[in-house]
Amino acid sequence: MFQKNRSCKRIKHFQQLKYDQRQLDYFKQKNKFAYLIQYKTKKFKIKTKKAIIIIIKFIVYKLCMNLLFQMTFKQMIYKRLLVDMNIILIVIVQHFLIVLLWILLVYNRIKIDINGFFRNF
Repeated sequence: MFQKNRSCKRIKHFQQLKYDQRQLDYFKQKNKFAYLIQYKTKKFKIKTKKAIIIIIKFIVYKLCMNLLFQMTFKQMIYKRLLVDMNIILIVIVQHFLIVLLWILLVYNRIKIDINGFFRNF
């Protein structure tokens, strides 16, 4: 009688363990999927943001350099001043464009909300 009861408890215990393990595996798989998608989207956003910033900097730099090289001989005297002004202009325009890009990215993130979407699963 005692032996039988003990073995029943043991079987129930193992069944519970198997069920817990199955549940754990299921949640791991689900979270792993969500984590991978979240990680990839974050990585993609960071890469695209960096690429766009580099492109903006390059375009602004090229524009400013074109302005510099279209000078006449009389303006060459003020070249030092113009270079300083152009550097200031490059920095201001770059910061403005980066802030604009950041606002657009944040606006898109709020609109789509990928992370929140996968958290609800």
